[in-house]
Amino acid sequence: MIGKVVIGDVLKNSYVPNISGLVRNDVHAALSKGEQTVGTWGGSSFYWNMQLSDDPKDTVGNSILKDPAEYEKFLSVTSKAMLDTAAKFGITAEQALTALEAQLPAEVVSELVNRVIDYMDGSTISLAGDPERIDGFRTSEADDGSVSWYQLDKDLKRTYVTDPDKVKELNQRREIRLEKGADENWQKSEAGSSDLKLAASNGNTYALHLDGDGKKTSATVTKADGSRIDREYQPNSALGQKKPRYERTYDAHGHMTEERKNLDDGSYTSSTELAAAERAAAEKAEAERAAAESQAAQIAAAERAAAEKAEAERVAAESQAAQIAAAERAAAEKAEAERAAAASQAAQIAAAEKAAAEKAEAERAAAERAAAQIAAAEEARRSREREQEHQRLAEARQRELNQRLQTPPLQINIGSVATQRPSSQYGISLDQPASLNISVYKPPEPPAPEPKLKIEFGQPGQGNFSGGGNVNLPAIAPIPQPRPNLDVPIYKPAPSPGSGSRTGSGTGIFIGVPVLLDLDADGTIDVRPLAIASVPHQAAEAEAPASTTRFDWNSDCIPDPTAWVGPNDGLLAIDLAIDGSAGANGKIDQAKEIAFALWKSEEEIASENADAGSSHGARLTDLEGLRRYFDTNRNNVLDAADDRWSEFRVWRDANQNGVADAGELRTMADVGIKLISLMPASEGARAFSDGSSISGTSYAEMNDGTRMLVGDVALASRPGVLAQHAA
Repeated sequence: MIGKVVIGDVLKNSYVPNISGLVRNDVHAALSKGEQTVGTWGGSSFYWNMQLSDDPKDTVGNSILKDPAEYEKFLSVTSKAMLDTAAKFGITAEQALTALEAQLPAEVVSELVNRVIDYMDGSTISLAGDPERIDGFRTSEADDGSVSWYQLDKDLKRTYVTDPDKVKELNQRREIRLEKGADENWQKSEAGSSDLKLAASNGNTYALHLDGDGKKTSATVTKADGSRIDREYQPNSALGQKKPRYERTYDAHGHMTEERKNLDDGSYTSSTELAAAERAAAEKAEAERAAAESQAAQIAAAERAAAEKAEAERVAAESQAAQIAAAERAAAEKAEAERAAAASQAAQIAAAEKAAAEKAEAERAAAERAAAQIAAAEEARRSREREQEHQRLAEARQRELNQRLQTPPLQINIGSVATQRPSSQYGISLDQPASLNISVYKPPEPPAPEPKLKIEFGQPGQGNFSGGGNVNLPAIAPIPQPRPNLDVPIYKPAPSPGSGSRTGSGTGIFIGVPVLLDLDADGTIDVRPLAIASVPHQAAEAEAPASTTRFDWNSDCIPDPTAWVGPNDGLLAIDLAIDGSAGANGKIDQAKEIAFALWKSEEEIASENADAGSSHGARLTDLEGLRRYFDTNRNNVLDAADDRWSEFRVWRDANQNGVADAGELRTMADVGIKLISLMPASEGARAFSDGSSISGTSYAEMNDGTRMLVGDVALASRPGVLAQHAA
């Protein structure tokens, strides 16, 4: 490549350059076009003092020395060239170096010779040098992989390097040694699988034993006096791996004179040192043993004297103790006799008390049985009287109903919104709340609705009602405009009426008091007022769709028309067993399950208010009922710290049928509710024309920290009527 560049310059410039220019041109060609660095350029030792520019200090050697990485590359490449030259021509390392250079500084020459000798005698693994030992500095690697550098003093104590520039230089040189040492191709001997021998100027001969791949397996150093040192080397060991190795020294006659173990920290222990240490340790142990025996004899004598003294004291103490024990036994026997007498007396008293108690218990049990028999007889008598009275009333009402069913249809003329009240002789009175007395069958479940009774409104002042019976309308019944034809659902008893009777009394509006939850987070509590068909005098609600939902508020097995919560909001409920006790059954069919004001009687409420010095009435809102009955830790919130928190559910009646269908009941955890504040504020209070109202609002805190609107609500309803439809 250099020759090609020279010829190109001659042809280009038409003259041959002088020798200094030619050499400089060769160097630049090797470094630029040859893509070599100064340290890895094979000819760098010959051009050590050559200038690379007009600056006298800008030489090849200075460029190498000022860069630790370049210096390590130079040492590796040049030591390999020295080794190959010495092996090929049979000369010493010093002679090989002389053949390679004429300009290197003494310290660089020493480093190169030591690098070759260390490699030949097995002290180092690679021509790149030991990455863990550089210029007397050694590495210490922490658990996290970081490397520190230190030196050992004469006592093998460590002194760590703290100069950051020196640490940086050592780390750079270590990285080059690791990188170059891991590449085995450039380190293979030119001699192939033959043994490689090198003679040093001090008379020592170094021999490397190579395997078939040209890798060394062992090294032998033969000294001028005929003695030798054998070192074994494992070529497959990782570069820089720290592991002990054994070194054997033989005299000129081939007898092993020493064997030592080289340790990781650079120290070693020889067999002679081990033997001497063992002898010294044995002698020391023997001296310590003799001293210990002498001391033990003295201690034994003292212990015998002490034991004899202790024995005498023990005998005296035992004699004294025997006297004390005899006295204590006498006292104990006396005390035991007194205790036995007292126990006998106590047993007699206890037996007498037990006999008296058993007698009293027998008398109490007999009295309770007698009282129970009397109470059972009295209850049986009252039950018979109630059944007879119910039967009598049922028969009387049936007779009255049969008579009315035989009367002709009654024509009622409605002249204005304020209707006139016809005489009671027609069986209709507008002065009383609506009531209907009928004989009914009591089924276990609400009966299915039968064909509807139809009230038709014609011209103003006229109306037709078909069917007999006694129907009480509100005292003042506003007539809706325009007058619709209202289909009123009625219920029919089972074909065979049994004993008992029911009075379906439409006494006006009943108020249920549940707690509603703003599940859709629209900022409002969706209350659906009673439908017009359920409240004849109700004007059409403009603020919300009317409710057609029915729920059995009064536990008479007849669903009652009621105002209700909208399909996107929900009610707070507690899931009870069928008998109202604790125990979820997956159904919400009892008023107490959603109306928490019912959990305390008016008497209990009045008593609590009196105890608290309050003039509050005997009525509660639902949030008040929750706070008084279920807030067991009295912190004004309902949460997991309260006893019955796990029984509460959120009911979203999506189909508005008043029945908790599958999927409509969810736990508080499912909805994400952390707690409910039981202290309502007046914000959001509102009244509806059917009598329903929102008396106040509170909030539910969610698990994610947000809040949900809670309404303290009263829902209007009318009792459902179970009527027999006349054909």
